[in-house]
Amino acid sequence: MNIEVKVIAGARKRDMRLEGSRLVVKLLSKPLKGKANEELVEYIADAFRLKRRDVSIVAGERDTRKLVSIPLDADALRRILENPSSAK
Repeated sequence: MNIEVKVIAGARKRDMRLEGSRLVVKLLSKPLKGKANEELVEYIADAFRLKRRDVSIVAGERDTRKLVSIPLDADALRRILENPSSAK
């Protein structure tokens, strides 16, 4: 599934929440030399217990709004975000 992600780089702590159909992700890294993109892929993969190669940025590599591909359906994504202990 492709999901729209809004990235807030340079935050004080990592955070992830769902706002409507958009995932808002706060990252520690600054958006320099792809560091925030690397952290985004790593953070999403770890949060949903996926392999990093299964998470990819489809569009928006140089923008705060991105389209990210993950192998989960909308219901599984919402369930995991509402109850992080229920991840795969």
